[in-house]
Amino acid sequence: MNRIAVLVVRDSSPIRFAGLDLADRAARVARRAGAETVQTVGDNQPFASAPPAELLLVLPERVVVEPGLLADLMRRSLVGLEDAAVVVDAEGKSTDILLLSRDAVKRIRFTRRVRLGLRQLAGEAVVGVVKPGARFCVRLRDACDVARVEVEYLRATNGGDGEGFFTRNIRWFSIPLSRRLVRLGATANVVTIGGFALAVGAGLSFAAGRYWAGIGGALLYWASMVLDCSDGEVARVTVRQSPTISRTSLYSAASSVETSAGKGSANTQYRPSSRLQPRPPSCYWLAICERASPQTIRVGSTTPLPRSCGAGIRYNDLPSGAGS
Repeated sequence: MNRIAVLVVRDSSPIRFAGLDLADRAARVARRAGAETVQTVGDNQPFASAPPAELLLVLPERVVVEPGLLADLMRRSLVGLEDAAVVVDAEGKSTDILLLSRDAVKRIRFTRRVRLGLRQLAGEAVVGVVKPGARFCVRLRDACDVARVEVEYLRATNGGDGEGFFTRNIRWFSIPLSRRLVRLGATANVVTIGGFALAVGAGLSFAAGRYWAGIGGALLYWASMVLDCSDGEVARVTVRQSPTISRTSLYSAASSVETSAGKGSANTQYRPSSRLQPRPPSCYWLAICERASPQTIRVGSTTPLPRSCGAGIRYNDLPSGAGS
């Protein structure tokens, strides 16, 4: 018997989020959080076909969460005399994400809806309340909420206040672009390769050593930085694997590119004499080197969770007999 199984409850009115069916996305989130057994059921008597397990994690498809929240909840398990635990939002309202013991599942096995099962448990058993803390957890009411929640999810799962001023300003362009890319079916691998190609184009433009080529190189490099932000956003919002570009030392990468470019490059640098003089290409290739080193691209590896598991969850026990 599995220790923890996840039950994804499909809603009667399907909604797509980030170009994905919500039930499929919820199943991806559960597997990303470490669940081995994931089963999708309808919203009529959802517990009747629950898989056997010591603990059952119930995830309604309309609740958009990041994988770290489910990982935290599974790590927390049930505390003390709890028969069940429910995740509440920032306002203290139930999200219907439940963690149930085997005994709790038996009590509500033939209940018609998840919310009715929670109310029954609140009157007959000990139900703990779990607050998501910094983890993202929002329930979609209808299709009108999708655009707003997509933007909120991307902003919450990005670097937040830890990002630099330049990156935070790029997010104003990368988030709308990421939302468009996922609807076109673009994967994070494709976005990363596209961004790297733009960075190479920027380096070549800088290496040309002409004024308008430099302007074009700056625009190409800025566009590559937008895609550099978008690839991670696409991977997070679709809960898919994304490519990882490893960075080496900036100066060692610059040296390797300079060697391959050759000594006869026509790059230039401003001198006090107000004339443009030949210059080796090191300084112009920093755009490529800052983006990534071509020798260290690894496509298809798994992107780690944005935040480490096990942090940001607090809980308070509801007394037996309290309502939900």
